[in-house]
Amino acid sequence: MAVSISEPLRQPCIYQGALKVELQVKRPLMPVQLSPEQVGLEMLCLCGQLDLLIRAQMQQFQEQLGQGCSPEESDTFQAQGSEILDQMLQCLEHLPKPMPQLEDYLDMVGLSAMFPRVEVFLIQGSPVDMLERPLMDVTVLQFQEQLGQGCSPEESDTFQAQGSEILDQMLQCLEHLPKPMPQLEDYLDMVGLSAMFPRVEVFLIQGSPVDMLERPLMDEYFFHIAKLNQLLVLSQQLEEDIRHLGSHKYIAHQLSVIYQVISSFRGIQVFSEIKRDIEANFKQMKQSLVAEEGSRHEPQLAAHYINWILEITQSLTAVVLSLPEQLTEDIHQAVTFMSQFLS
Repeated sequence: MAVSISEPLRQPCIYQGALKVELQVKRPLMPVQLSPEQVGLEMLCLCGQLDLLIRAQMQQFQEQLGQGCSPEESDTFQAQGSEILDQMLQCLEHLPKPMPQLEDYLDMVGLSAMFPRVEVFLIQGSPVDMLERPLMDVTVLQFQEQLGQGCSPEESDTFQAQGSEILDQMLQCLEHLPKPMPQLEDYLDMVGLSAMFPRVEVFLIQGSPVDMLERPLMDEYFFHIAKLNQLLVLSQQLEEDIRHLGSHKYIAHQLSVIYQVISSFRGIQVFSEIKRDIEANFKQMKQSLVAEEGSRHEPQLAAHYINWILEITQSLTAVVLSLPEQLTEDIHQAVTFMSQFLS
């Protein structure tokens, strides 16, 4: 093996601490300017993330209390909460100057009411439980489970990390607003996000997750959207299967699942009519799929049953995609908020 004995062409320079570069891993390489409308929609997403993070930490607090432990915020919650707050503040930088405070912006756009935990978190800097549960609640908080187990509530590492990340994203959003960039709390108040996500508002204030005594109106949003999406996907899948599958063996089961989803909606006239239609014809349709003993043929529906099911799936798909007023009552607050940016 040959070994070079020549002198090096260059000598490495001595490191200068003044030239240290701080990496911005989660910032875009190319500057992006967000419109006030885009800032509002981004803030809505960030408030939702922070609100879920706060509720998770509150649930963990309750588990800790149930185990006889003192509640303690997890490193994950602190890190992720700080990151979300930072992203909120960056969003405010895109608003016209002077940039509002984050709490003021959330109040202004209605996000404080939607996510009261976020509002309290912004004020206190820690997760706090609410006297009334916000309507945006989807799951039971970990804090409550900790209390039920006799443990002191403690924030999980996941909550702290994700909460910090969401806060960082919020602050990044604010940077796209016209100068001067508002404070995160001021911006959330200004666009109404504080009202939509009161947990986020409280989290920004207190710095820790807090639950609400009254459920924010936005708590039902995710559950309602999930049901609509489930109904749409199931209807489209059933229509695809009945058209192209060589066997209709599981068609009755698929239709029964759709029936259960429809039954979860209350007071929707078109769904009530389809539900009654399924109840009137389901048994006969299912019976027609029972193969005779010893038969080697795959079960197939008669043409009139195929057409009947296609009418149901196409009707459900059309209703969900058109989003009539009856289907938007449970998500009215979110629809109203987004309309101010999309109109």
